[in-house]
Amino acid sequence: MKKFLFLYNAGGVQNSETKELWMKWFDAISEHTVDGGNPLINAHNVTEEGVTQLAGDDVFTTGYSLVNAKNMDAAIAMAKGCPNGVHVYEALSM
Repeated sequence: MKKFLFLYNAGGVQNSETKELWMKWFDAISEHTVDGGNPLINAHNVTEEGVTQLAGDDVFTTGYSLVNAKNMDAAIAMAKGCPNGVHVYEALSM
């Protein structure tokens, strides 16, 4: 099994209906979940030029999870149906 990082996209209205969609989706991938992750807040961009706090339209990633999958195709299949969309990255072993 390979590990994949799911980065959740900003956007969408959060209410009881969307929360229910998220919970159903998380339940559907639970057997593959290594780390369910957390919501992300208080984002900063750090470069050699300085530090900028990100807010509003500058915030693209709102959470993450780490999952096991056979390959990228399997990870993408798991990611389908995620409310608001998700970026999928393969995590290479070092």
